[in-house]
Parts: sequence; structure tokens; C-alpha cells
Amino acid sequence: MGANSCIAFPPGSVIGERAIEIGAETMIGPYVSLAAGMPLATGPIGEGDRPVIVIGDRCSIGRGTSIVGLREIRIGDDVAIAPNVYITDHNHSYADVAVPIAGQWPAIGSVRIGSGSWLGTGVVVLPGSDIGTHVTVAAGSVVRGPVPDNSVVAGAPARVVRHYAGGKGWIPPIRPIARSGATTDHDPEASVTDLPESLLTDHVRHALTSGHLAHLVTLGASGDPQVTLVWVGIENNEIVAAHLGAWQKVRNIRRDPRVVLSIETGERNDHGLDEYLVVYGRARITEGGAADLLQKLAWVYIGPDVKFPPMDNPPPGYVTRITPERIAGVGPWTT
Repeated sequence: MGANSCIAFPPGSVIGERAIEIGAETMIGPYVSLAAGMPLATGPIGEGDRPVIVIGDRCSIGRGTSIVGLREIRIGDDVAIAPNVYITDHNHSYADVAVPIAGQWPAIGSVRIGSGSWLGTGVVVLPGSDIGTHVTVAAGSVVRGPVPDNSVVAGAPARVVRHYAGGKGWIPPIRPIARSGATTDHDPEASVTDLPESLLTDHVRHALTSGHLAHLVTLGASGDPQVTLVWVGIENNEIVAAHLGAWQKVRNIRRDPRVVLSIETGERNDHGLDEYLVVYGRARITEGGAADLLQKLAWVYIGPDVKFPPMDNPPPGYVTRITPERIAGVGPWTT
């Protein structure tokens, strides 16, 4: 254990302490469990005397967190971990259906959590996770596999919902949080202080900006509904979608602005019902800007390194801008 580090009282279980390395100025919270190696083995499963669990300098590990390693868990410097997080480099195997799962040898994969990252309450980090530097993992997320540097991930399984692009900043942009009575240099229409008057609550915004495909319903000339799937985002308290051509939905909205948008969030409520968001509103069409908006949305829906539209010099296209009038569905937006 490094200089000025401590384990708070009351401590949790510590197993295999000789295979655990803790850096300087690190705070291990109460009831934190640290387990390295097999409890009944003479040493950890690892490479020689190399420690199994390494926690860097200036980290904070929240109350009730469990870090359980058989081979390798590496936590960088300045990592903040909220309460009740579970981090492991091994999991039960179920490959042999003739052997009870608890009796099968575990599957093992090294885990890395990059420096400067933050893991929210209740996060689960599974074997093989490689979390980059300066990553935020939203509360309740389940992480497995690689997570790029400078990103925000959420969900089960966790996926990138925001990332930082050099020269462009955070995508989607981070909304400014204005203190009571404070002023900002940002567009006031995009300020969080408008939220009490808006239907776009934090829960609704999260559902709309997490990369879930949306069903957009417009009305044709005969009044028949037309349904299409679209990528959506939020700009200045309007829900936005982009189109390179004057497709049927664009023509429909120009004729009749009434629209309905629905999204499945992938979450379930306490009653076991799938959550979904329904937005009733009125839309308007603006010309130009579709390519830039599609690129921003592609970074959310496809990945941080994608170029979209894929062609050079795409047409200016059209942007649908929806003003919500009513929110429905199943989720925290209806409570």
C-alpha cells in the first residue's frame, strides 16, 4: 500500500493481500471487498509474482464495492468508483450442459480501467473489459469489451452515448448547467434552466440521445400514417432528424406538421415491462445542415470514428425539427 493511502472502517473482506497493490493517496471505502487469487490456493492465478489487482494513485473506491480478480485487474491513477460497483476478471462458464454451471472452470479475461475515469453507482465490469482513459460509465451499466478514451457509456450492455472528438468537442454537446441566478455565454434556448417549462426532462433527453432508433409517424395526403425509422438528437429543445432527400416524410410534414415519435429504450421497469417513450408534437422542415447533423448522429449510432454520410460532398438535405406537445409511454417520464 502506497503512502497516505487507507482503508476506511469498517473494512470489507481482503483475500490474497500479497497479490494486491495499492498506490499512494488512495482511499478504499468501508465494506469494500478485495479478493485476489483462489481462496484455497497457495498463490494467485497470474504470471509469477506479478500482482493480480493493481489500484493506482489518488483513487477512491466507494462503499460496498467488490473487486475480485484471478488473473489481472488494473485500475489506473485518479479513478473514482462509486458505491456498490462490481469488478471481476472471471465469470461462470456454462459451455458443458452436462455439468452444473457452478462446477465448471471460470472463463477469465484481464480487466483494465484507464486513468481519470469515473464509474457510477451499481456498475458491473465484466471479464475482458478494457475501459479507456477519461471515461464515464453511467450508473447501473454493465461493461464488457473495449471502451474508447474520452467517452461516456451507458446501458446493459454499455454502449457509447457521448464522446470527445478533437476540434469538435463533446458529441452530442454537453448541456450547460446554470446555477440559480447565474448567467452563461451559451444559447439560452439550450440552457438547463429552461427544463421546468419543457417536456424534455432529463429522462426524456437521455432516451432520445442514447442511440436508440426512433419510429417517426407522419400523415400522408389521404390521412394515412407513414412510418419510418430515423436517428434522432436534440437541438435547442427540439427533437431533430436529418434527411438527404425530400423523402415522403419530408413532404408529409410540409403538408401536415402533426407527428408522433416512439422509441424503445431497452430498459425495464420494476414491474418487468419494457420501457418506451412516445412523443406527440408538431414538426417543421428546415433546408440545409442535414450532412452535419447526420455526422453528429452517426458518432452516437454507429461509432466515434465513422464518416457519415459516406460520400464526398453530400447534398444539403433537410432537417426535421419537432416541438413536443405531449409525452407518453412507459417509463419515468410518465410518473
